Amino acid sequence: MAAGKDDHVYGFNKQDAEALLQGIGGSGKSPIQNGSQIANGFIIKTPSGGIPKKVGATVTFVECDCYYLAGTGSTRTVTAAGFKVPVGNFSSTDDIAANKEILPTMHGGALLANYEDC
Repeated sequence: MAAGKDDHVYGFNKQDAEALLQGIGGSGKSPIQNGSQIANGFIIKTPSGGIPKKVGATVTFVECDCYYLAGTGSTRTVTAAGFKVPVGNFSSTDDIAANKEILPTMHGGALLANYEDC
């Protein structure tokens, strides 16, 4: 990842985030309308049906709304980014409930909810 004054957590900067989202969307066009609003990452809100658990080796991906933290300093606002991304649930024991805010991570080019079967 590029180093420079615009770097954010884990070395992602505004351009890195846009390139990542272009790959997720598959259209070659970034869904980000205003690149200056990019923060350190995205908050994902699960849809009304939630995200189903993994069945065997099959992970189902569901379109989820993206949000980001707007502002600076000690008080920030959760703000709709205006686009959706597919997110999967790797848990084989539990669905992810509806309307929950999660912080997924990339695994093999796909966004997966952080979950651990213990």
